[in-house]
Amino acid sequence: MGYGAVVPIGPSELEVDRLRDLTESLCAYEPDIDAFVLIDDSPRDRHLTSEITLPAGCELISLVNPRQSLGHPLMGGQCASMLSALRAINSCGPLDFVIKLDTDALVISSFRDRIKTFLSQHPDAGLVGVAGPTCRRDAPLREIQARTTPRLVKGVMHITEEILSQVKSQAGITCDDNTIYIPEIGRLNRETLIGFAEIRPHICRAMENGYSTLEYCQGGAYALTSETLTRMEQTGYLNNLLNWLWIPVAEDVMMGMYTRAVGLKILDFSDNGEPFGIQYQGLAYSPSELLRRGHALIHSVKNDPSYTELEIRKYFRRIRRMKARLQ
Repeated sequence: MGYGAVVPIGPSELEVDRLRDLTESLCAYEPDIDAFVLIDDSPRDRHLTSEITLPAGCELISLVNPRQSLGHPLMGGQCASMLSALRAINSCGPLDFVIKLDTDALVISSFRDRIKTFLSQHPDAGLVGVAGPTCRRDAPLREIQARTTPRLVKGVMHITEEILSQVKSQAGITCDDNTIYIPEIGRLNRETLIGFAEIRPHICRAMENGYSTLEYCQGGAYALTSETLTRMEQTGYLNNLLNWLWIPVAEDVMMGMYTRAVGLKILDFSDNGEPFGIQYQGLAYSPSELLRRGHALIHSVKNDPSYTELEIRKYFRRIRRMKARLQ
């Protein structure tokens, strides 16, 4: 079997340039890719398949985010986008694993064999990457982690069946802003609560398997095993994507929950010599240090305090083109 990749594309035109550079880096180091899914958050058709070149034999699928400009674009909208892309790539046939890559991620070395070996050693793995916001062992947990991740479990504890019945009948909705206040969570709108009612059994299942709110892999780049996708399809978890639209939870947090819901583990693979060199914002280390440490998948090449995005991309583009000349 081979591997596949999923890449969500934001609406900015800068995203198209980022996609080209990301795809070039992926094919430079891991050209034996079997399936590649793009999911575009632009409201218009940008013909993204004509913007990139993939190896012969790679199945290329381009989708439009099903949210249609509804929901939270950086939270629930991305959750719906990811589930749609996973459903598509799962139809491409058996794969060893699927890499999810943001457009501000980059491939700087080979990773496929290392991930395959790691998965063979950990048959209960479901999600592999950087377990937390950064691969830096000396970094504190970021505020965004504390702000967004507890909402799933808090929802299970505090959104009662009585509240949900009130919401569905609109009995508990205030007229001025169409919202209802939930203790420990805050003020949420009707769409959020009804969507939550549909996904609540998934979260409860994850909690039965020992899930806690801070279990996820940083979303810039991670690997999902084929077993995760198979189990998600069998349980119907890939069919509930529009229920996530208004849920104020990040996509990587959702994937951590689903990994636990299907009975698999979330494993870190980001130490020295391991492929994931990921950080929530900016680079975890300098470009040269990322190479020295042996990382292969890095994030984020934008918003770094020490290097511009252009400088980072030029640095790694020069290295991979030198590599190509030496082959």
